[in-house]
Parts: sequence; structure tokens; C-alpha cells
Amino acid sequence: MNLITEHVLELLEPITEELKVKPRLDITDREYQMFWRYHGHFPAEFAAALSKALPDQYDFVSYDHLQNKLEVTTK
Repeated sequence: MNLITEHVLELLEPITEELKVKPRLDITDREYQMFWRYHGHFPAEFAAALSKALPDQYDFVSYDHLQNKLEVTTK
């Protein structure tokens, strides 16, 4: 797995049924900035992390970086 993808997974709030993409609340200001920098500069790695972080009942379809919208299907 890519280092950026791994780091995004560490910084990502667990994805629930709401399908919200947001950083964890307990990270530092620097980590918060890195999370959104990854979001903007490394969209493929960021989307790969989201795909891995999804609950088992969902399949990743796409992620719209401009609208911060995650699209999934249910299994």
C-alpha cells in the first residue's frame, strides 16, 4: 500500500452509514492540514484510503473531491 494512503487511513475519522469524509477529532493541527493537503494534492491515494476504510456492507464507486462526496453501492 502507498505511504500516503496509509497515512490518510490513520488521519481519517471512521466512515459510518452517514458516509461522511472527515479527519479524526484527536489529531494535531499539522495532521489536520496534512489530511486536507492529501485530499487536494493526492486524489488517487486519498480515494484509495476511502475505499479501504469503508464498512464491509459498501463497495466504493467514486469520490468527488470538489464536493467532498463519497459514492458507494451496497453489497
